[in-house]
Amino acid sequence: MDSERVNSQKLSSGIDLLKKILGGSPFAKDDTSNTPARDFQVELRIASYFIQTGFAVDMDEDADLEVAFPDGKLFVECKRMKSQNKVLKRAKTAAQQLKNRYKGTNQQKYGLAVFDISNIIMPNQGITSGPSVNAVRDLMRAHLIDFSRKYDITKYFMPAKKVLSLWLQAIVPTWAKENGTTEIITRFSSYHLVLAPEYGPKSRAFEILKRVTDHGI
Repeated sequence: MDSERVNSQKLSSGIDLLKKILGGSPFAKDDTSNTPARDFQVELRIASYFIQTGFAVDMDEDADLEVAFPDGKLFVECKRMKSQNKVLKRAKTAAQQLKNRYKGTNQQKYGLAVFDISNIIMPNQGITSGPSVNAVRDLMRAHLIDFSRKYDITKYFMPAKKVLSLWLQAIVPTWAKENGTTEIITRFSSYHLVLAPEYGPKSRAFEILKRVTDHGI
């Protein structure tokens, strides 16, 4: 009976997780206040980058992700930015959340803030076309760089001196040529606002982080 109860609890937990992942509106542009599904999908995507490159990830703690680093722990906060008017507010919230996480451990502590700005780049979430997938990637990268220049979000993260990087990401449905055929695919692109110095523990930690971010481009 105990094993049946455990299996039932696991099944219930799995179903609840699927509901969390698949909930919300069919299209991102129609999201209002019901956004937990897409917010959690961002967390799962970032977690998958770390797991695929050999890191242990814990999603059961207060931070969105806690990642075991060789000399300590990396705390990750993920935010979907859906409104230009709330960019600075969301960045400030992420900075405060990371600051709160650092208090919970005596290990070496690092931070990473991930911002998905797909909705800001393409508010209507339509399909982008281009001569090639890489050409669309370059266009998206240009949008990410423009965003970083327009909004000074690094200022919220500098005081703590533990954040390695702000990782800007965008995901756009793309109609373009790939492997000689024209296909509709999901194109990912990203851009780093690096806060780590050129030397010391933070610099070495960022080099470790690059194994993940290079994989997730």
